[in-house]
Amino acid sequence: MSDTFRQLLRAVAIVGIAASLGSEPAPAQSHSTGAAELDLVEALVRFQEAWGVDLIYDIRHLGGKYTAWTYPVGSSATQDLTTLLDRTGLVWFRLPSGTLSIRPRRNVYARLRGNVIDASLGTTMPGATVRIMETSDSVASDELPTDSDGRFLFLRRYPGEYLVQVSYLGYRTQEQKVVIWPDSSVNVEFKMEVQPINLEPLIVLGDAHLREMELPFRDIMLADDVTRISGMGTADIIRNINDIAGVRVSEVSSDLHIQGGKAGETQFLLDGSPIYEPVHSFGFTGAFNANAIGRVSVDKAGFGAAKGSYLAGVINAEHAVQDENTLPVDMLFDPMNINARVNAAFTVRGRTRVEFLGAFRKSIWENWWSTIRSGSIDNLLQSWNNPDVFLLQASLYPVKALNPIYYDILINRLSKVPAADIPFIDYTDLHLASRIQFKRHHSLNASFYLGDNKMHGRQLIAAVAEEVEDQATTDPDRYDWTNSNGQLTWTYLATDKAVVKTQMRGSHYSLRHTYAGLDRQNAELIPRGLFFLGERLFIDAAPTDDGNRITEVVLESSAEIDHDAGTLLAGFESINTWHSFRIPTIFPRTISHTRASHRLALHVEEELDLNRSLMVTAGSRFTYLASSGKWYLEPRFSAQWKVFLGDRLRFNVRGATGVYSQFLNQFDVSTISPSTLVPSTRFWMPVDGSLPPPKAFHHSLRVSVQMLPNWSIRFERYVKDQRRLYRIDYPTLWVADTEETLDERVQYIQTQAGFIALAKGFAWGNAYILARNTQALKTSVRYEYSVAEREYGFRDSVRVMPVPWSEPHRLEFALDWKPHAHLLLSARWRGGWGRIWGFRQPYYDLLATDVRQGLRFGVHEFRDPTRRAHRLDPFKRFDVGLAYSRPVGGTELRLRIDVLNVTNRLNEADRNLYEATPIHDETGPTVILTETRYLLGRTWSISLRVQCCDPR
Repeated sequence: MSDTFRQLLRAVAIVGIAASLGSEPAPAQSHSTGAAELDLVEALVRFQEAWGVDLIYDIRHLGGKYTAWTYPVGSSATQDLTTLLDRTGLVWFRLPSGTLSIRPRRNVYARLRGNVIDASLGTTMPGATVRIMETSDSVASDELPTDSDGRFLFLRRYPGEYLVQVSYLGYRTQEQKVVIWPDSSVNVEFKMEVQPINLEPLIVLGDAHLREMELPFRDIMLADDVTRISGMGTADIIRNINDIAGVRVSEVSSDLHIQGGKAGETQFLLDGSPIYEPVHSFGFTGAFNANAIGRVSVDKAGFGAAKGSYLAGVINAEHAVQDENTLPVDMLFDPMNINARVNAAFTVRGRTRVEFLGAFRKSIWENWWSTIRSGSIDNLLQSWNNPDVFLLQASLYPVKALNPIYYDILINRLSKVPAADIPFIDYTDLHLASRIQFKRHHSLNASFYLGDNKMHGRQLIAAVAEEVEDQATTDPDRYDWTNSNGQLTWTYLATDKAVVKTQMRGSHYSLRHTYAGLDRQNAELIPRGLFFLGERLFIDAAPTDDGNRITEVVLESSAEIDHDAGTLLAGFESINTWHSFRIPTIFPRTISHTRASHRLALHVEEELDLNRSLMVTAGSRFTYLASSGKWYLEPRFSAQWKVFLGDRLRFNVRGATGVYSQFLNQFDVSTISPSTLVPSTRFWMPVDGSLPPPKAFHHSLRVSVQMLPNWSIRFERYVKDQRRLYRIDYPTLWVADTEETLDERVQYIQTQAGFIALAKGFAWGNAYILARNTQALKTSVRYEYSVAEREYGFRDSVRVMPVPWSEPHRLEFALDWKPHAHLLLSARWRGGWGRIWGFRQPYYDLLATDVRQGLRFGVHEFRDPTRRAHRLDPFKRFDVGLAYSRPVGGTELRLRIDVLNVTNRLNEADRNLYEATPIHDETGPTVILTETRYLLGRTWSISLRVQCCDPR
């Protein structure tokens, strides 16, 4: 029996029952609504006979309900019915047949979902455009792209008849008529057939404006943005993320800060697996190959429960396994490295689709290609590789207290520091990724990454040896680290309403930092071994080997279930971590930590569609920490409101709040290293139970106004109440540095509470973005104001101060213009004002916290980085680029020339001190002067990209 026939029988039965219960209807004339209430069943019988329309309703929904309506009062049947149903909890809608149906208000809406597949291959089609329109006017009421699995979902649709249209470049457009009934979920499938097209040269800029409308609160960068030249003349993912509002990348360290957060409060993921990067100076040693990445998403303040537990945000890079816009072979050459990428896709037995990506990157720092590298890069690295003699002299103060003669000998030798050399830099990484589509219900994703990095300062402390030949055979400042991770993800479409994902992932990170420089502990031991060590004093006396290793294995499973009111997300993660780190010779006490840890994280999140314009999301994470035996709760809530005013104006507003904890933390311990290129040792470790995990409260508001088709305005505001933070407790690390304890054996700190102190902080800021996007022109203006403060511990106090990475005012102009199909011109201007903490970080971490140090060094003291002497000049930089592409047979050639810092502005990076007279010279006044280090000058960069082997 057909659905239509069932509905007709039901209508006849209901109308018959209503007629038998009703009384004689009044004639069709207007009367005022009386004060007395009428039984709803009787009222509907009167209404039907008065207007002569067909009604359908369920008698069970009418029991015990009354209406103030007694006779027709409206000018039309629908207007009168609206008045009749007022305050009854019921609503009406018109079926395609013209019949008026009455349902409870909460069940009137329905969902339309479906999937799009390739008819010949049977594979899903991400990125297809789906439009839905009412058949009465044939005007598109909404449109959206299919997701990565080729699925689409329209929420809260009014019942009725619709025309659904699916289009994709190179395929024949498909249409289906769909009748949507109330309180239902309709599922449709589109099988797309290939349709060859012949066009004039076509410029394809993607669907960025559409994604902006559909996903206005996830910042997403696609492949072209990820591979843009930046920093030191090469593509660097971190520096390119700097184009996203709320993200700040340090010009010196390239550390990434999201909305006032510390670098270690953001997790960087590759296909869901963590990536660790201890050194990223100036942005030329990016963690992995940007050419292997297809998309990067950034989740900032107010992200959902399913995203994880981090104080600032989450960044996830995804391999470009499926990229329809590139040819199978892609090679990229620039002055820093060579990239090669291979994409392949094939079908097994006509049913299983396999897609593969392989990418390899190798630095060419000292090979023939490096001769075209801009001289400004070498000059910058050479100047930054000079040892900070002042810090070395300050480290010898304990020697002076014990034996002034030896102190004078060492100080004299420090004057023999040779000219700095260019550091040795080498990196290699390999990416492998695959996606296997089994029919339309199962898919398997796998990826693997291996990266090996080296940065060697190649700078001796000349004072340690008088023989020049000794200097040539030693390479004392080495950073060597490796990253490896892999993941396997199985996705299963269990039903038309449920998707289940299970992922197994593992990662391993290892860092070794070795140097033969002077440190505080050995400075105290030197006088006792002076006569035995001879001229090789510091080389033999201060061997240092800092290290950090962390291995993580995770099993994660999640489910996404659609229901009539919205979507339910739920999942769990089982995380096992093994880590160790050791910093033996910076302080009188060795920091050493080795432990295995386990935590279990559960998350549940409900997305409720209250109506066509309003959606709320509520959920929480529940994390069990085995080391403390406690559960930690992180509730989160958000509401999103979307309004369409005609076809050319759309508003999207989202507010969010929640609790955010962090269970894997990053720390930087300042060192007095022979090289000043990297003045700290960075390590990661999970919470060990001796301290509660850091915690913050997020509050965010984001507003997006899309003025179709080209203009958009965005506003963002965030507030972070950082109730509990971690900081290195430097004053505590100096406690054993007294004459009474010099002869004692090295003391070990084996718990986090022994060298970490709790702190508090607060951050807030606003961002304003105006953008215009057309096929030929993409331009934007962005202004940001931000404030971030937190507690810092100095020798005699703990004070709340602006953070070292603070840049309160930021302004950026960006332009990409395509005057011709083969030519692209780009320009970017950035400015920043209000930077403080002007000296190198070890000055504040070491000289302002050591109980043995004086408060001042000449006129300088480092317990207040907000003083005028510690303020840096405004930062300003203007970059331009030109890219030319040309197809040659089956090969695409792209030549790009970039000029960074066109005006050759001397932007201050930081400052250090040097002595004009010996430090603490008791025979005369001490004269200590300031020296400024600068960032990159004008830099030329040329890159060549070759894509070839068109299978057609």
